[in-house]
Amino acid sequence: MPKMWIVFMMILAALPCAAAPVEQLAIYDGCQLNGHLRDLDQTSVAIKVRDAQYTVSKVNEIKSWWGVAQGTPNRMTSLVDLRIGGVLVKIPFEAYADLGNPLIPSGITLTQSQDEIRLNICGGEGSAAYIARFVVIKGKLTRREVVLTEPSDAKVDVMTFD
Repeated sequence: MPKMWIVFMMILAALPCAAAPVEQLAIYDGCQLNGHLRDLDQTSVAIKVRDAQYTVSKVNEIKSWWGVAQGTPNRMTSLVDLRIGGVLVKIPFEAYADLGNPLIPSGITLTQSQDEIRLNICGGEGSAAYIARFVVIKGKLTRREVVLTEPSDAKVDVMTFD
């Protein structure tokens, strides 16, 4: 009987073990957030942000990128869609095309201050980390501000829209 037990243990040792599940970070290529503003009308808000694998054919005119210390990003922002009260706020491609490696979904926030609504998209890592702020007034994109998160006195890059 003891020899049989040893043989049985050897067979079990030779069989592949079922590996314990390993937690992995989920990778998002887009997100959609729905909610409402804290105004009297409880105005609805819907935000969609997507990113895509960087390819030269998509954006061969961009000379510098946010979200990378040098070169090109692994991923690029491919869609920013904002709807306030069911009405689309026009955000042109050039307003977000240079935002590399966006942090989706954790880097997407919306804030409201009196007549301004600000959609924030964070991206990059370390010295290349940035915050892009899209400022909407009366349903229209008026400007985009992007700043590196470090150093704290970094210059703000501003793009204005009519």
